[in-house]
Amino acid sequence: MTDQEKSAADHWATYWEEGRAQGEVYTRGDGQGNPALEAFWKRHLEDSVGPRLDIACGAASVLRHGPAEGLEVALDVAPAALRKLEAETPSLRGVAGDAANLPFGDGTFKHVASQFGLEYAGTAAFAEAGRVLAPEGRLVLLCHVEGSTIHQRSQIELAALDTMAEVAFMSRAEDALRAAYAQDEAAFVASAKAFMEAERPVVAQLESGVGGLPQHAYAGFRQLFEHRAHYARDDALGWLAATKAQMEETRLRLSAITEAALNENTLQAATQALQETGVAVVPPTPFILPGQAAPLAMIIEGYGA
Repeated sequence: MTDQEKSAADHWATYWEEGRAQGEVYTRGDGQGNPALEAFWKRHLEDSVGPRLDIACGAASVLRHGPAEGLEVALDVAPAALRKLEAETPSLRGVAGDAANLPFGDGTFKHVASQFGLEYAGTAAFAEAGRVLAPEGRLVLLCHVEGSTIHQRSQIELAALDTMAEVAFMSRAEDALRAAYAQDEAAFVASAKAFMEAERPVVAQLESGVGGLPQHAYAGFRQLFEHRAHYARDDALGWLAATKAQMEETRLRLSAITEAALNENTLQAATQALQETGVAVVPPTPFILPGQAAPLAMIIEGYGA
């Protein structure tokens, strides 16, 4: 495993171990799995037979929509994700592994699936998915694609988080808060001035409609600072430290999403990799949610020769 691959594995391990994942990459506002995605997988899995494999499974948001019959294997690079899915779905067999180097023999599975996972591991992962697909088996993949709603949202939130990192927003917020609690007027004046310099570009981005974690971090700090008399110093500083760590982790995750999203060239390379393993690939089609113009994902389907 290269240093870059190890870093990615460590990142996803942290993501699952800290319990921030909801199980679906794309959820409704209440945190429940998107019903359109659930319906998609129920439709594609209802008649599936034989061994099934979910590659880069996360919280098994694919196979839990299918029939609980036969061998079902969920593979992920993060053991924490596998522990979570095995606790919630005992019928699944979790396997820790790399999507670009699957630990299974040729033609092992009659149904191979993945939701927002294969594209992170590059073209080699598509070749591996095709290799383990059995003759007359079926492959169904949902992949991030450039210009999708997820890709656009990730780019916008990432830009705001990048700005906050560049101006050291959270560090300056901490300095101002510490000075305020210490009632050190000279330190407070200096730190408040530094904070306001960092605040201006952040507010400008938030006013353009950025939500998510950047908005939460900014609004949370303002709440803490303005009502600090109601909060213990260590509790307030602890919130800032935890939020800063979450922002750094989210930057990594959003960067991974934007970099993994398939474009015209990488989509072509992915389908070619599948074809070279003998998979008959159906022309990819966008998956579009009702009422939206941009796709949510790209659907890649194929059948084993």
